[in-house]
Amino acid sequence: QLDFIRQRISNGFADSLISRWFSPSCRVFCEASISYIDPTTGTPAILRPDRVVMDGDNVTVVDYKFGTPHPGHISQVEGYMSCMSHMYPNCHVRGFLWYIYSGKVMEVKA
Repeated sequence: QLDFIRQRISNGFADSLISRWFSPSCRVFCEASISYIDPTTGTPAILRPDRVVMDGDNVTVVDYKFGTPHPGHISQVEGYMSCMSHMYPNCHVRGFLWYIYSGKVMEVKA
């Protein structure tokens, strides 16, 4: 199974979109905790996106998944994107889900 995952990730790197997420010229934050106030409850909370890639005025949020697509995954990335948009109001924020097993990449629209 580990070899299968390695192969899927390697295949992903051949994709120009995915390879940009790992470019050494970008600032990357992996599993970095972001403290914020939950707008629905008004209480402090923490978000921890898998990967945030900053390249100039572009911010890309990537969440890795190893299962099958689920509507909750989209909501999760939307939350990350909303937080990034508030933190970096002058940047263009994009979000993606990368389903490792299937190799599928899905852009999440805000």
